[in-house]
Formats: sequence, structure tokens, C-alpha cells
Amino acid sequence: MVETREIEKLRQLGLTEQTSAGVEAVRVTAQCRLSAAGYTRDKWRSALLDWECGIEQQLASHGAELVPGSLSVSGQTVEVVVPIDQLSSVVAEMADADVRIDIVTPHQVVER
Repeated sequence: MVETREIEKLRQLGLTEQTSAGVEAVRVTAQCRLSAAGYTRDKWRSALLDWECGIEQQLASHGAELVPGSLSVSGQTVEVVVPIDQLSSVVAEMADADVRIDIVTPHQVVER
């Protein structure tokens, strides 16, 4: 469950965005937890592309949109823009499908 204070913090940091339908949303990563063992890199990429298509269809019912070109084969992740009012539902549904969801937050590098 995503807490209201977490959403407020994202708003304060300017980390919310709009879906193509104009709905307030946050960017998340969805991580495939399947094992790459036994796959060649090409076959693994193909398997991840199939996985990406599957979750795109699942998430569309929540008004969520995959970010084009965001699939990371090494990280087994894809970025998704999820309406804030659907975030808790998406997290729960994806957990049932063994997909990890994390909110994308910027990391700042500090020079010394």
C-alpha cells in the first residue's frame, strides 16, 4: 500500500507527471523476477520482450503506460507511468504476478 505522505513527498519534489490522458501519475520500474539461467542473451531479451507485452496489457486496465524504449535486459526492468489513484492496485496486482514495483526517484551524486 502506498502511503499518502509518500505521494505528497513526490509532489513536493516535482516527481509526478501526467499520463497521455492527463491524469496525475508517477514513474515506476517494474522488475521481472524470472531467472535468466539457461537462456542465451538473445533468447533472454526475447523472453523479456514477451514479458513486457504481457504486463503492458495488464497495466493498461489501470490507465498505466509503458515508457517506450525503457526495457533494460540487464536490470530486467521496464519503466511505467502509473496514475497515482491506481498505484496501490498496481503494486498489489504486480506482486501477485511476482513483479517488483519501485517508484523512480532521482539520485544525486555528490562531488568531494
